[in-house]
Parts: sequence; structure tokens; C-alpha cells
Amino acid sequence: MAKSITFKNSTVTIGGRSWDAGKPVVDALWKNGMVLLIFDYMQYPENKVARNLEGFSENGERLWIAENPTDTPNEAYTEFLPDDMQSGVDTVSVGDLAGFTCNVDITTGKLINVVYRD
Repeated sequence: MAKSITFKNSTVTIGGRSWDAGKPVVDALWKNGMVLLIFDYMQYPENKVARNLEGFSENGERLWIAENPTDTPNEAYTEFLPDDMQSGVDTVSVGDLAGFTCNVDITTGKLINVVYRD
């Protein structure tokens, strides 16, 4: 069953329960029992990869930090992409600053597929 997820700054609310994610959230998604959060990449050190996509339990327990498609400075995820771009039940499509569409396994945070968007 789909649950409503909202966020303001670092506070995430899902199913009427709130918790502090520790950093400002810019996008959030509830999928298959997972809370997926993209954090503001400006909260990470400059000139380094911002590993800013994380998976959480409904109670706010961090389960994984996603891999990024490149190791270039200032690499970061920006948004969850529409449902029609999703490749499977256990994956999520995410856009990044470099113009890639990344499919990430929501159970592990591992990259499944990376495609450059034209």
C-alpha cells in the first residue's frame, strides 16, 4: 500500500510519524516499503562526489547509501524520475547533475544501469 511521504528541511513524515534525516531533503519517495531520500548536495564537501541518495526503513533507520555513476567532483543525484522511467519493482530511476539517468536497486543502493540523457 502506498504511503504519503512529506519532508521539510531534514524532517521526514511518513504514515503520520516524523523523524530527522540529519540533512536537508530535496526529494523523497516511498517505494516497496522503503523511504528513499535525496539530500541537498550543497551539504557535502565541495569538489567531491556527494553520495546523497540514501535508503531508509519507515522508522528512519538508514539501510544504505547509493553508489554514484562517476567519481568526478561535484557529482550528485538531483531528483527521482517519473514512474514511466522506472525499470522495475525493486529499482528506482534517478537523475544526476551530469545528465545521467541511473537505475538504483532499492534493496542495496547498487547501480543497476546508467544511461546518458540527451
